Amino acid sequence: GRADRILSGLTAELVEVAPDAPTYYSAADGTYTTIDRLFLAIPTSAAALLAARARVIDAPDALAARDLSDHAPVHFELAFPKPLQRKTCPISIDIVRHPRCKFHLDALRHAARLDDDDDGHFRGCPVDRWHQEKALMIEAARLTRRDAQAHPEAEADPVLARDALLRAVARAVWMPDRRRAEHLLAAWVGASDLIEFVGITPVLRDPAAFERERRDVHLAATAARRRQRLQQDLPRSGAARR
Repeated sequence: GRADRILSGLTAELVEVAPDAPTYYSAADGTYTTIDRLFLAIPTSAAALLAARARVIDAPDALAARDLSDHAPVHFELAFPKPLQRKTCPISIDIVRHPRCKFHLDALRHAARLDDDDDGHFRGCPVDRWHQEKALMIEAARLTRRDAQAHPEAEADPVLARDALLRAVARAVWMPDRRRAEHLLAAWVGASDLIEFVGITPVLRDPAAFERERRDVHLAATAARRRQRLQQDLPRSGAARR
């Protein structure tokens, strides 16, 4: 209705944080709804680097039974999920699942000769083996991400590749991380359309356009990941029925 159109116009450039449970209880019909809304006036690309949580701390029906309120109080938290370092970047699950990641990992394992006995087994300490394996996995993911950033149009799913690139751009700008911005500009020809330097600080060329594309690509990438999970679950569900 008209109220929804007015609200959507006011909140179009804001980021909504949904509570983890219904916030309102109607005693008239015994229903629960979430009519209390919480918005952040920060860019969506910056919000993606934060851990935002809205937690209902008391049941609205219990409060209504005590004649206190039919709305539940909501506790809001906003913080970095953990200390972020400019020299590190979280590896997307899309990169880990990429077929090229396994190719790089197999090549690194062969070069490192982890399984170097006649039976192909590691004879050393299991803890040492795990640390070496983890280091190789990180390097394989880094190489895969480098390939995807250099040629996103050649990826099997360009939407996921574009989503990863936009996340990297957002991280370079909001940290800010000059080294990462320079790497993006050198490795990816399309980065110059999104990011530039003002002095030594990386900034977005068109923040509004970037946020719109970041939102649209993220929604498309989320849908693509859901389709992938469904495709992976279908063979398992068919085998279970048999």
